[in-house]
Amino acid sequence: MKTSKRIRCQNCKKQFTTNRLTTKTCSSACRKALQRKSAKATQHICKGYLNTPCPEQKTTKAERCRNCKRIQGRMTGFFNTSFGARLANDLRKRAGSVELIDGMNGLEAYYERHKLVAKANPIVNGKSKKDFHVAHKVALNDSGGRKGLYSKSNLIVVPARLNQSFGNQAIFINAEPGEHFLWTKDLQKKFKVDESTSHDELRNLLISFLGHEFIEWVDDKNLSRRKPKGESIN
Repeated sequence: MKTSKRIRCQNCKKQFTTNRLTTKTCSSACRKALQRKSAKATQHICKGYLNTPCPEQKTTKAERCRNCKRIQGRMTGFFNTSFGARLANDLRKRAGSVELIDGMNGLEAYYERHKLVAKANPIVNGKSKKDFHVAHKVALNDSGGRKGLYSKSNLIVVPARLNQSFGNQAIFINAEPGEHFLWTKDLQKKFKVDESTSHDELRNLLISFLGHEFIEWVDDKNLSRRKPKGESIN
């Protein structure tokens, strides 16, 4: 003979009598409500992207919601794009500091000039002839203790032979600090990079220096992956 006992409903917390040992709720309504609570508790909040919480705090069974997954992919793949790889190489081997990028306007100016160069250089037998270069009016390693900026006023597209003849000498202009160049002695150590700087470290430095706008820019551009030499960037 089954014996009844008093237990507390796990949903509404009221006491009720039952003769079943596995009963958890006092009614079918409470049983369904408890099931809904349990299902919600097992879901995961989207983990966001690049150690950043999901902006909308979306609840999803996936590791990341669709938006965060898209941004995560584009950010982690940025240096595998034609422009991203070119920027990383230039910063590591020539500039030595992300601080030389004159904000998002400077990054956009550098990007637009490289698009122009890609269109200007003819492709012969599947290879670009590199007839034109993106040059700095004040060189990245100017001999006068200056570092030329990636800025709209300091970047110029010139014939390759002319650019190579400049060397590290500034093209004759009325150069202004903060507009065309920064003094090497004023560069902050925390923004410096070299050839040992990893992609992750460089990405974090760019985000730290340029802010969240850099993430939005990369997401908006949706740059294509690197292409064989001779093909243009998008």
